[in-house]
Amino acid sequence: MLSRLPGSRLACIAAAGILLAALVAKATFAFPFQLGIDFYQFWGVPIAHKSIAASPYLDPPGYERALNGLADASGNEKLRHANGFRRNLETMATPFFYSAFALVPGDYETAQGIYTFLLYVATGIGVTLLARLRGIAFWPAICVALLVELSFNPFVQDLKYGNVSSFQFLYMAVMLYVAAKGLYPKNPWLESLYLGSLAVFVLFKPNTPWIALALASHYWVARGTRKFANGMAAAAAGSVIAFACGAAFFDGPGAWIDWFHFTQGMNGGSLVRSLEQGNLSPAMLLWQRSGSMGLVPYALMISAWLALAFVLATTSMGRRTDQLLPALRRCLADPWLALSIGIMFTFATAPLVWAYYHVFALVPMFAFFRPREHPARTAWIVV
Repeated sequence: MLSRLPGSRLACIAAAGILLAALVAKATFAFPFQLGIDFYQFWGVPIAHKSIAASPYLDPPGYERALNGLADASGNEKLRHANGFRRNLETMATPFFYSAFALVPGDYETAQGIYTFLLYVATGIGVTLLARLRGIAFWPAICVALLVELSFNPFVQDLKYGNVSSFQFLYMAVMLYVAAKGLYPKNPWLESLYLGSLAVFVLFKPNTPWIALALASHYWVARGTRKFANGMAAAAAGSVIAFACGAAFFDGPGAWIDWFHFTQGMNGGSLVRSLEQGNLSPAMLLWQRSGSMGLVPYALMISAWLALAFVLATTSMGRRTDQLLPALRRCLADPWLALSIGIMFTFATAPLVWAYYHVFALVPMFAFFRPREHPARTAWIVV
């Protein structure tokens, strides 16, 4: 292993110090110019709701007027700059999502500064966990995490817009680490929270159902039907809690109904964003270039193609159908492969795929490395 070579530990610590200094310098320079236009909306909706009774899905113009007036009257350049790009809001997040952002500070620049710092922390911890799982020693893993934060474009995009992909990535890394190491709590009720948290994860931002399904499927195969049933009960409880938080924040469950009707525009209506607007969705590519069918039919078609490819790959091109279920079980038993499949399906079928979603791709990227086979060489490759 790289860190076991003579003098390598001190060299790695020194490299980590240099990389950290470079990252701090880059972050300090970049922060004044970061748009944060997604974070602005996440921060702004709870602020505007203090003076508007209706949900942001029923009265987007009201929320826009409240925030535009707040920005126009403010002397804070960060707030005015973000508002200049978001005079019109896109209130697509769930009520639970907005209720969580009600906890951030009311001062915009302070809130964005803390939020940006937490994005760095989330990605740094997530990458370190993945590297450690792949057998990379602690200080080389820190170096890898710092290099990712310095150079990995999807993370840079997440910082630029102030989205939540880095936090979602950290959650996936933690869930993968627990599964790969078998670190489930001995108490069955505490263990059930593994699946219970998946429901909260999806209701926080529902762009991850394939990922949640992949993790839940792995848990079923690895832990058995009885523990899976306990976990599903916890997932139901988690759903109720997340639903209740969103409903309480917006003064009633009607906000969830409003959100559901509002997001129906994702099926090809006003909320869909084109390739020219930065949407990297393959389903959008097919729909926009072909002009036939619709966005959802193309997403379903891609899902069917991927499922067919999986069946062919696990049955010797259809000649050994008896291999399908055993192969599926073996695939799901490996948390790396299960989660990577969920991420692949997400990228391939989601109607919106922004560049910062590809922070998730760090999981399948690390899944390709096999450091135990060639430890020293792989350590150098990862760095």
